[in-house]
Amino acid sequence: MNGTYSSITTIPETGGNGQIQLSNGYDFNNIKSVVLKQPFSGIYEVKPLPFNFSTLQKKNGNVLSYYGRMAINRKQEKTFVYYLGNILLDGKSIMFKFVQDTTNIKTDDDMTEKIATENIYLKPSSSLQLTTSYYVIDSDNTKKLVNGDEIKFSVELVDANSKEVKTSFDEAKYDSKSSPEKKSSYTLNLKNIKEGNYFLRISTKTSGGSEFYFCDVQDEESSNLKKGEQIELEFNYYKIPTGYSLGDNYPNPFNPSTIIKYQLQKDGFVSLKVYDMLGREVANLVNEIKKAGSYEVNFDAHNLASGVYVYTIHANDFMQSKKMMFLK
Repeated sequence: MNGTYSSITTIPETGGNGQIQLSNGYDFNNIKSVVLKQPFSGIYEVKPLPFNFSTLQKKNGNVLSYYGRMAINRKQEKTFVYYLGNILLDGKSIMFKFVQDTTNIKTDDDMTEKIATENIYLKPSSSLQLTTSYYVIDSDNTKKLVNGDEIKFSVELVDANSKEVKTSFDEAKYDSKSSPEKKSSYTLNLKNIKEGNYFLRISTKTSGGSEFYFCDVQDEESSNLKKGEQIELEFNYYKIPTGYSLGDNYPNPFNPSTIIKYQLQKDGFVSLKVYDMLGREVANLVNEIKKAGSYEVNFDAHNLASGVYVYTIHANDFMQSKKMMFLK
């Protein structure tokens, strides 16, 4: 108070009456606290708590519930916040890797490295749920960046052994045109995943100078959406291609079926059709929206006559055609 510390007091301190309680420590045995009489202006949003300090961090066995980590980026006197948390693997809470919260973060890569979970063992039958949210704190309420600066946040699922990013989702992009705010709860469909060790992290990409911070967040109540409101995401869990392509069919010549492969750099509507040499459509193999990734489709020509056929793909602005030979 008034710039000086009071005598050391045993936790819990009584909340309410405008007191703000801050804590630091990896577990309850090592926790330290500071109690302020009124809210203050700082990097983090804080508010008075109407309950006792000892109830702030609920425990489920030795695992915290309703727990997550924030990436915080300060740029142009604005604070950009991205939260990842409430991560449940088969009903068990997943922790983030321990990092001293006074760690100095200088770059995007430093930030991305610090906001990563402990390794989690995933298999196709696993159930993985999580919550994300992002927003901007700005006193003048403009919230948007200027001078061509840009910030991107997203969630990545990474192979713990190869360090390859298997999928990325829920991107938040901040620039002179966009300043999104959103809160979502996801269920990840893992049926196509290769069994093994992975981790989740917040990826941060920034142009222009920034100040970087992070903090752990503990909610008194779960911020998960109701089960019926969760968004289910299904992925192919391989590296997203850097371009579009239409592969040579194999085998070629073929009888009576062949495999056609293609790659998509971005999500979009895909049309893959087969034509005879007179330009007549003989097969419609793909006609739907597809996620970015690599695909293959089987073409069975047993009802067609022998000869040369052309297969053509349209995907966003990409179009390509190739020939193949059917020999009975």
